[in-house]
Amino acid sequence: MLFLFSLWAGLQFSCAAENLSLDKYIEQVKANYPSLMATRTRAEAMENRVSPAGAWDDPFFAMGIDQIPTRGKDMTSVWRYQISQTIPFPGKRGATKRAAEDRALGSKAQSESLERELTIVATQLYYRAFYNDAAFSYNERLRRLLQSAAESSKSRYKTGGSSHHEWLLAQSELAILEVENLRLAREKKLLRARLNELRGLPQEVGVGALHVAFKAKEKAVKPALQNQPELIAYDTAISAADADARAAILAYFPDFVVQGMLMNPRAMPGENANAMGNNWGFMVGVNVPLYFFQKQSNLVAAANLESEAATLERN
Repeated sequence: MLFLFSLWAGLQFSCAAENLSLDKYIEQVKANYPSLMATRTRAEAMENRVSPAGAWDDPFFAMGIDQIPTRGKDMTSVWRYQISQTIPFPGKRGATKRAAEDRALGSKAQSESLERELTIVATQLYYRAFYNDAAFSYNERLRRLLQSAAESSKSRYKTGGSSHHEWLLAQSELAILEVENLRLAREKKLLRARLNELRGLPQEVGVGALHVAFKAKEKAVKPALQNQPELIAYDTAISAADADARAAILAYFPDFVVQGMLMNPRAMPGENANAMGNNWGFMVGVNVPLYFFQKQSNLVAAANLESEAATLERN
């Protein structure tokens, strides 16, 4: 049953095969190759990290109720409200955001680089399959010609004549062509499977006739080296590492904390809460990087090493 299903599926794929041009094939590869789709998705994810990297920290808000003595042994309650906002040291947000922007640009450049590499590989594979088909066709035509010549020699066979040697030679050449046909057929199957793999389809999917429209020789274009995505990826990696190093150095400096407080007395039964009045307060503090030897120092060393590694890769 499984064999019959596989045979039916193969027939379905073969019947559905359509002629495949080079441009159409490259378009399918770019739209369906999993690794390329992954790099594009990762680049989009990195772009969505840019805005959060430069955003302010969320404010802290708290409220509660305290029991405090107000007059003698009498007790009353007070509502307390508190809101705090951290203000980072100048330059920290900018350095963090710049590192995120550089990583987003680098991820996009890596996606473009993979797309160019994939285009080259897919084009080479397509041409190999195209020339394989042409070789198979010419080999079959040559086999038919030799078969016709062998039959002609056999029909003119005479004892003691040279036609016998011609027939034997034709038979030898036919055997060689049969072996070559088997090799080309095997290579054709492998190339078709690889063609389908690059465009994200099962190996059994039929591939129709391949067609290449050869164009007149055009003048080669030499783009500027600094605009190549491979070089852009290295440059952005170095820039991101430098931004990380700046952010790590700035992490030695404390962040400011602005805090506002409000107390609203809640009187006991029979008392006037409004007569007690409201109290409010305002404070400014700093976050002291007390554990710099465990965090900031290692972050600076790591950022400098990443910058050095990125420079070595670029060179």
